[in-house]
Amino acid sequence: MLIDAIPGMTQDVSWTIVNLGYMSVSFLMFHHSTGVPFESTMTSAGAYDDLTLWEQIDSGAQYTPAKKFLTNSAPTPLASRPPSPFLERPSKLSS
Repeated sequence: MLIDAIPGMTQDVSWTIVNLGYMSVSFLMFHHSTGVPFESTMTSAGAYDDLTLWEQIDSGAQYTPAKKFLTNSAPTPLASRPPSPFLERPSKLSS
């Protein structure tokens, strides 16, 4: 709603800005930030200080079902969506 309040901002551009912001924050949280984001009594005394969130999932094991699900959870709905009504089909020129 705050982005829509900017004069001259269309909904298409505002949604693009929201999506880019979400992707940026998600990427930084999963692949850049290390350690535990908050301290609690259940932390294991610095065992995760050098690991990113993605590396902490399943103890860093590759190709686990959880990581496969997270990897495919974004592209699957995008690939299965109906065509956008905003995209115009090119018209055939009659010769």
